[in-house]
Amino acid sequence: MDVVQDRFSPIKPSSHLSRGITLAGDWKTTMSKIENVTFIGDSGSEYTFASYPKGTVFNDVGGVYVFTKQYRDRQSVIRYAPLYIGQTESFSDRLTESHEKWDCAEENGYNTVCVYVDQDEESRLSIERDLLKNYRTPCNEQYPSNKSRWSGFLL
Repeated sequence: MDVVQDRFSPIKPSSHLSRGITLAGDWKTTMSKIENVTFIGDSGSEYTFASYPKGTVFNDVGGVYVFTKQYRDRQSVIRYAPLYIGQTESFSDRLTESHEKWDCAEENGYNTVCVYVDQDEESRLSIERDLLKNYRTPCNEQYPSNKSRWSGFLL
């Protein structure tokens, strides 16, 4: 799989990337994108994220991210359970073990991170809020929604 690298690419280039080789014992290995994942906001808007294995080293670009647990359902369909939704001006600074919700995400099975590149802070905050209104995540404070199923959650 070829990955095009430019200044807005979320992952750092690596010589072993195209060969699909990982470095044993090094969790900070550049890895290939798994697939695209669509998350739907409370507004009905669909956002297509790129999913990567936990530990992927990212470039210094902004966007929205979702710590997820990737799993197979009973029909062997790959699913992504959102554990934490956030936004950042720099994936490289934020998506590390020093993240304040890293431990919570790991306790809940965190194994993939989904990223949506967006350099505009106002847009990132709007997308983050839209997604948080639609997904119950174990590691976020929840935004209230107009939908009755969310009425019990307060910020």
